[in-house]
Amino acid sequence: MKIKILALAALAAVCIVCVHLGAPYAADIAVLLLMCLAVALIIKAHQREAALVERCETDSLTGLKNKACCDRLVEEKYPKLESVGVIFWDINQLKAENDRLGHLAGDQLIRKMADSLVAICDESCQAFRYGGDEFLLISENASEAQLKSLCGKWCGSTDISASFGYAYGSGSEIRDIIARADSNMYQAKKC
Repeated sequence: MKIKILALAALAAVCIVCVHLGAPYAADIAVLLLMCLAVALIIKAHQREAALVERCETDSLTGLKNKACCDRLVEEKYPKLESVGVIFWDINQLKAENDRLGHLAGDQLIRKMADSLVAICDESCQAFRYGGDEFLLISENASEAQLKSLCGKWCGSTDISASFGYAYGSGSEIRDIIARADSNMYQAKKC
């Protein structure tokens, strides 16, 4: 970055010298080069910022979006939707699995859970690792039938033992929907 700033300063100096020496075409070329370099620096800065946001909003173990991303979308995106559906998962007995087989086995189970959620997502769904062994799937413009279908697909595609609950409603109620799905998941866990 320092080299690029020095290059900008050098091109600016060339522009000034060319103007003072009466070489307007050289000055014009130097100004164009200066503008191109400035645009390249701005693009690079935006790319770095986007990469940082991506890293901050992605769970490093699973590759799913994380709770921070979910929270941002709960603020910015989901309240604007007519309806949303949420399915909340919690892996059963993860602590026992970690104690019995070690944390690497627990991590493998978490990754397997994430993969199973990605497998049932379509363009209207987003899966999140909400924390520890908790996962959310948020479906845009969802109906109860669609949520039941997603739950059925998930159950039919994996051997993971996990409890889940779902809820749906208006996008403006997204926080309450998440809370209801969480509560429904804990009710299912008790059974």
